[in-house]
Amino acid sequence: MTGCPANLPLTHAPGQQHDTPFQAVVVEAHHCHQPQAFYAQLRQQGLTAIHFIPQLAAGDAALWGEFLCAVFHRWVREDIGRINILLFSETLSAWCGETLTQPGAPAANSTCYGCPWLR
Repeated sequence: MTGCPANLPLTHAPGQQHDTPFQAVVVEAHHCHQPQAFYAQLRQQGLTAIHFIPQLAAGDAALWGEFLCAVFHRWVREDIGRINILLFSETLSAWCGETLTQPGAPAANSTCYGCPWLR
């Protein structure tokens, strides 16, 4: 695998113990051309909490989207609840109405929740 995993000590998987840091995995264009194989490599390495970091050119937005869709379709069928992919789990949590806070982040106040932007 040519992705670049590195520990992110302050970000933890929601619902998991706080000693499970996400592994930052750099995703380059060549990974996006074979998303299933790339994700399979990450699974084989035993990663259970993944944070994808795109390292793509500005014109590769569609490629990034296709990569995410392909990985999501496999993750949601086979690995949801077993492997935590930060982008997917945070999106699903927000969609379900759960509030997510990062360690050290300032607490949100009720004024923010009344803002028309959040509605």
